[in-house]
Amino acid sequence: MNHAAAPAPDASSYAPCTPRDVELIARLLGGGAPLAHHRASALRVLHGVGGLRGLAHAGRTRLAERGVLGDDEVDTLLAALALSRRLHRARTATNKAIRLTSPQAIASWALPRLAHLEHEEVWALALNAQCNLLGARRVALGGLSSVSISLPKLLRDVVAEGARFFVLVHNHPSGDPTPSAEDVSVTARIATAAATLDVPLLDHVIIAGRAWSCVPFAVALEMASRCA
Repeated sequence: MNHAAAPAPDASSYAPCTPRDVELIARLLGGGAPLAHHRASALRVLHGVGGLRGLAHAGRTRLAERGVLGDDEVDTLLAALALSRRLHRARTATNKAIRLTSPQAIASWALPRLAHLEHEEVWALALNAQCNLLGARRVALGGLSSVSISLPKLLRDVVAEGARFFVLVHNHPSGDPTPSAEDVSVTARIATAAATLDVPLLDHVIIAGRAWSCVPFAVALEMASRCA
């Protein structure tokens, strides 16, 4: 690409941008080590689209139209913009986090997601110290009446979410929310293993149609005391 041939920005298209704005764009264009021509290109692009606000809404055609950027540079900027939007959505979701401070709250989260299923699924819901939902992962998928849970995978998934606590929820397609003997034994085993990682299991809720119940286990913790 011939950087010297890139056209100068029009006065009509100029929008104020700070040196820091230019430097950040130049770093993207230069792969973290910008040269003078990367800074010149960054300044031309920002002027051409109307500053950061315009850049946020610029598509491929707009970024490439003045001949300042090559295809790879356009791809880099578009990827950075997409990542920025995803980060913004993630921050917004965190600010509006669902609080799961009771079995009723867990059931309310699970009913619209699991009640209609004709097979069993087990989900692990990762919580922060305030019992805000950090993430939900399906940790087991079964047939009409059973699932097989990989304990190491379940705990890896919970830890990967950065959980302080977690809860389990699964459905009974039979329509009966009564915990089975296997539900009780598996839950106790999971709770014991989780305690060794200092990421306690707070509750395990079973959904069946519109009904629900809790699985009892020996090291169960009161959610109200943990999620005050």
